[in-house]
Amino acid sequence: MMTLPHSIIKTPLLPHQKTRLAFLWDQEIPNGQSACNLWATSPPVSPFNARHIITNKVIRSFESLLTNTPLAGLLMDDMGLGKTIQAISLIGTSNEQLITNTRHHHLPTLLNHQLAIGNIQACSSWSTESQNLPFPHSSLII
Repeated sequence: MMTLPHSIIKTPLLPHQKTRLAFLWDQEIPNGQSACNLWATSPPVSPFNARHIITNKVIRSFESLLTNTPLAGLLMDDMGLGKTIQAISLIGTSNEQLITNTRHHHLPTLLNHQLAIGNIQACSSWSTESQNLPFPHSSLII
């Protein structure tokens, strides 16, 4: 199981939330350990082109024009089991990992993009929960 960054995740997560957060985190790592990881990376085709080939394991499509791996996960569960806190924790963890791994490089203005779609009640919940999770290097707009 992954180690949770306590500098980001201030709200204690329940065991099932930690498990799901670890699963989602694995979806964001190229060639992750999860059998459910949807993406695989291959070495660059030539030494003159540093771009990796990204392959979707399910539909066998590939994209060689991307410099960043297009990774994603999907979180669906019953009401009240903590999807909001898990998703916000994943966003904060992803951003903090990106900053840690690029500490000596120029950081882009936008570290990455996250899209959450929901009804008004869900947006209200996101707004409330996001106040409990400090993101020192990013902002959350709801």
